[in-house]
Amino acid sequence: MLGVCFAYDKDPTIRDEWVLNLNTFDVEGRFERNNPRPDEPNRFKLTWIKDATDLPLENNELIIVSPKDGRYIQGEISLVDYEHPKDAIYFFGTDEDRLRPHHIGEDVNYRSVYIPASPDLWSPQIGSIVLYDRMVKLGSNN
Repeated sequence: MLGVCFAYDKDPTIRDEWVLNLNTFDVEGRFERNNPRPDEPNRFKLTWIKDATDLPLENNELIIVSPKDGRYIQGEISLVDYEHPKDAIYFFGTDEDRLRPHHIGEDVNYRSVYIPASPDLWSPQIGSIVLYDRMVKLGSNN
């Protein structure tokens, strides 16, 4: 399964950009972290989670996407060299609030990947780059 988890952002255009990524790359698992309004209409068929322990990790590898010199979680493997697993959930922070250990949860295994590019990219742009890299390296959207 290909899954993506992005963080709630108060700017609705950010969610729209994430949903465009999910649709473009045919993402099956669609997760949003920390939605403060879980009673709102779920028109994008997202599953709302608190942290990574709520993700279906039984048969999926968790991939944290974080800057190489991240303040809380450092990216360890360059996307250039990264070999994507077939079954994975990619976990992204927001533009303003990078991922922190409490967003992941205790005893959760993950790999940490970074993009060797400007830190000024917005999270949906980073998502597009990662998902495109996966598509090219695996030869399809799967």
